[in-house]
Amino acid sequence: MKLKKLILAGLALLALGSCQKETEPFMMLSAKKVSVTADGGAVSFDLSANVYYRVLVDENWMSIVDKTDAGDVTTYNLTIAPNTETTPREGTIRFIGDGVTPLKFIISQAGVVPRGVNPSSIIVNPEATSAKFTVLGDKPWSASCANPDYKLSSQSGIGEMEVNVTFPANEEYTDKTTTIEVVIVGEKYTVSITQKALGKPQGILADWALGQIKESTTNYFVDSDLQTTPGTGNKYIPASTGSGKIEYYACERTPDYTIKAGYNCKRLVGSNGDPYVEGTIVGDYWLVTGEYVRNIPAGTAIDFYFVTKFGTYVSNYWLVEYLDGSAWKPALQTSTINESATISGATGLPLATPYSAQITYNVAGTLDNTGNGAYHAVQGKFTISAPMKSIKLRFKPMGRVGFKDGRYIDYISQSCQSRFSAQHISNPDGTPVKEYNEHVTLKFAE
Repeated sequence: MKLKKLILAGLALLALGSCQKETEPFMMLSAKKVSVTADGGAVSFDLSANVYYRVLVDENWMSIVDKTDAGDVTTYNLTIAPNTETTPREGTIRFIGDGVTPLKFIISQAGVVPRGVNPSSIIVNPEATSAKFTVLGDKPWSASCANPDYKLSSQSGIGEMEVNVTFPANEEYTDKTTTIEVVIVGEKYTVSITQKALGKPQGILADWALGQIKESTTNYFVDSDLQTTPGTGNKYIPASTGSGKIEYYACERTPDYTIKAGYNCKRLVGSNGDPYVEGTIVGDYWLVTGEYVRNIPAGTAIDFYFVTKFGTYVSNYWLVEYLDGSAWKPALQTSTINESATISGATGLPLATPYSAQITYNVAGTLDNTGNGAYHAVQGKFTISAPMKSIKLRFKPMGRVGFKDGRYIDYISQSCQSRFSAQHISNPDGTPVKEYNEHVTLKFAE
């Protein structure tokens, strides 16, 4: 009986031993991966384990600041540093336990979103009328410009956006810079747009190829009748290159002039394209105007050239001058001469009061080998001291002594003549050169 009890007791102990097997080793994370913003911050997770383990942190931008244990569960608290780069990054915390598979806790951190404007400085050519910049970031923003000529395609938004700016072309000879202000959640950024200055004007301002434009010169310049009132008579010669006009202004014919054969003032064009006027007297003048597409800056030098010829009964002393701002100034160096006359050109009789005057001039005529006026060039350079919308050259007689006979000019006739000529300048001895290739030219000096 006792033996039977011992056997039963042994069996019971074996049965109890078989129900109390050893616990399996384990290690388990509450999460395997988390994502954080570029700003960083705090991260927590739990590790459950019943084994001894080691912890390895592979990046210095994340750190375990503390941990708390509750039985087999350990809560880890991490600090993640801000990511100052635009590139996202990833870090790993490794848990290596005895007799269990190693675990990884992965932290994925976004790259910083750039905030500001790109580019912050823009340079464009003077003819450009638009530019673009991008507002960066993911925050609300607003943009404005104090210059009303600058228009923005968007003045506010949220997050990254391209903004188109439109503006007038720069028609000045200095750089123009305008600033656009962009505010992103209270932070101010600026975009500067610089329009480069116009380049120095160059080339032909206005040119009249007289021999080639004879037909149009005749149509625009010739009078159908004698001019009986002062002014231009609404007659002019348009430039063949560039933009401009050649005009003739006739002054009031006073009673001390005798008008011969009706030649009060008559505009004509010669067979080779020369525009000329019969009846020229002191007070009349030719006006040559060259127009440019925009203001011509102060300091601009202008070359001028033309060929002229004087009739035998006009002054031999002329003045070529240019308009500088509101003042007429000599376009060539001037000289003075005292001229006098005692005989009337109208009557051939002695003057009741002899004429005498000091003349300031910078162009003097010469006679050809037949005793008439020779063709000669008038050319030079001047520099304007004020911005000008156009260049104006004036050419006018200065004296009242007849070119050929020295008599007092007190009548108006066919021989009171002046012209711009297509004919080549005469030889030094006065012999004419029968070539018709001359121009009237205004051009920007090199």
